Amino acid sequence: MKKTSILSFLLLIAFIVKSQNYLYVGTKSYVSTDVWNFRLVDTSLGTSTIGVSVAKGSHGTGYILLSFKAPAGVVLSGNMYVYLPFNNIIKLSNLIANDRVNSHTKRLYSIDSVNYELMKYVRIETVRFSVLIRNNKEETFTAKNNINTFEHDSKTNMDWMNFGVPTERDIKRLDD
Repeated sequence: MKKTSILSFLLLIAFIVKSQNYLYVGTKSYVSTDVWNFRLVDTSLGTSTIGVSVAKGSHGTGYILLSFKAPAGVVLSGNMYVYLPFNNIIKLSNLIANDRVNSHTKRLYSIDSVNYELMKYVRIETVRFSVLIRNNKEETFTAKNNINTFEHDSKTNMDWMNFGVPTERDIKRLDD
């Protein structure tokens, strides 16, 4: 009895841990990746990172969410561009939602099935986005997927480059 209870508890914990990332669009929820912190090239927004996450939509489509803590009067605007290896660029112009909550500005775009499928196999290298400042001036920024760029492996005593968060792996896992 005790072994069964412990096993049930462990299975429940594994289920809770696996299912805790969701993106809510209106009253619907979609399983999503963790929020990846991409490094802003220009930090004049008052922050050094922007949060990026991807959710699995229906019929092979997806969503991508940008969010960051922004000064008053600053909101995300315009199209978003996702840069992938081999000069692949995804232009996202289908805006689903734009919001500002607790000093965080957020913008949600839909991803068509072709580009969502592509993102399962290649890493997101950079995102490009615009912000609208109080005086209606639009500025464009880029954020790179390379927060941890250099690591040392103590087991092999070798240094190696880390090419950022494996976004393709995380997006592919949404299908599991």
